[in-house]
Amino acid sequence: MNIDKAITNNNIRNGSSTIKTPGSFQTLDTSKDTDPQLINIQNLNNLNFDDPNYYWVCCNNGIVVSQTPTPTSSVTPTISVTPTITPTNTVTPSITPTNTVTSTITPTITPTNTETPTTTPTPSVTTTTTPTPTPTTTVTTTPTPTTTPTPTPSTPVSPLFVASTDNSITNARSTNGSSWTYSSFSNARSWRGTSYGTVGYLAIAYNSNNYDTSSDGITWTNNTYNITHPNNLFNKTIYANGKYLALANSSTGFYSSDLVSWNSFILPNTNWISAAYGNSTYVAIAGNSSVIATSSDGITWTQRALPVSRNWTDIIYANNQFVLIGYNTNTVLYSSDGINWNSSTLPSINGWKCISYGDGKYVALVEASSTSAYSSDGVSWTSNIVINEYWTDITYGNGHFVAVSTGANSMNSTNGLTWTIRSITNGNWNNITFNS
Repeated sequence: MNIDKAITNNNIRNGSSTIKTPGSFQTLDTSKDTDPQLINIQNLNNLNFDDPNYYWVCCNNGIVVSQTPTPTSSVTPTISVTPTITPTNTVTPSITPTNTVTSTITPTITPTNTETPTTTPTPSVTTTTTPTPTPTTTVTTTPTPTTTPTPTPSTPVSPLFVASTDNSITNARSTNGSSWTYSSFSNARSWRGTSYGTVGYLAIAYNSNNYDTSSDGITWTNNTYNITHPNNLFNKTIYANGKYLALANSSTGFYSSDLVSWNSFILPNTNWISAAYGNSTYVAIAGNSSVIATSSDGITWTQRALPVSRNWTDIIYANNQFVLIGYNTNTVLYSSDGINWNSSTLPSINGWKCISYGDGKYVALVEASSTSAYSSDGVSWTSNIVINEYWTDITYGNGHFVAVSTGANSMNSTNGLTWTIRSITNGNWNNITFNS
């Protein structure tokens, strides 16, 4: 065929001119195409360009257009139709990273080096190009945007009680309070409280600006509060309504939702020794006082007055009410909202130290005695006998009440009435929590 003479006065893009031979495509030798005016084209014409086995791939107003003939110049692909392959797989040959064959192509020639089959595929057919060398097949998936939430702990190894000691590095854990396994905090400190929440366990220490955290109750990590406390005399922690609270012998308390970033709140009194949450209300109690404080968010607190002043020791919210006990008294207070309180009596004037709820009853223990008491409603109480020990804390979980003491004894019970003495390493145990 004859070369199109319309390109007489136009340049041809150097090295981009393509000719077709019977079996392949080839790019013109750039040494013969350095000054592509008419005379050079005529010279090229003398190089068999009138041969019917050749033709000139041209022209767009004299400018060579980069086209995608069939097949690609350097690859001899094998085309296969696989009707069972999902049409969302993208095949990316390793030599041509932009070669993509999907079921949405049509037999129209496009300028993207896309292998086009001679038939129009249906949405259930994927045309797979298998060039030589072997391509790398990449399945393209649409990523799902994710939001980084508040960090969550590892799944606890089991229902777990964790007990801590005063002035020691040792802690103990148990699934039901019958037998104990021991591990270590990061340091020996006066550990005064443990709590469990969505980010794991928190252990606070008296007279320290450091605290420990654990996701499983086994491995503990040392941390430092990111803000300054007036005296660091922390003595109680609870978790409720998405917040860890740390109370101290101070009007300043700390709260955190992630055990990393801490903020402070101000209470109306000092010597805060315990707190509980229920009915959308936090209630904090102070020792040797009639003053309590309530809060809906754990941040802004309102001072309230109890009907009597006692050396209060512990508070719990369970069975739709707060119940409050104290030392050297038989007075027990109860309230549904934490604001309006009623009074009742325990079986004896004694050093009531700690209280818990489970199996449909409240159970209260005396600090250094074999005396205990139980109640189904927090109003009417019945005396009971337990093992004589210096009991410091009690909690309920996994179908068991578990209590710890300052000595080498703990005890557990399924009903709060019949107790079994258990052996625990002598470690001056002063608090216990359950991961619920």
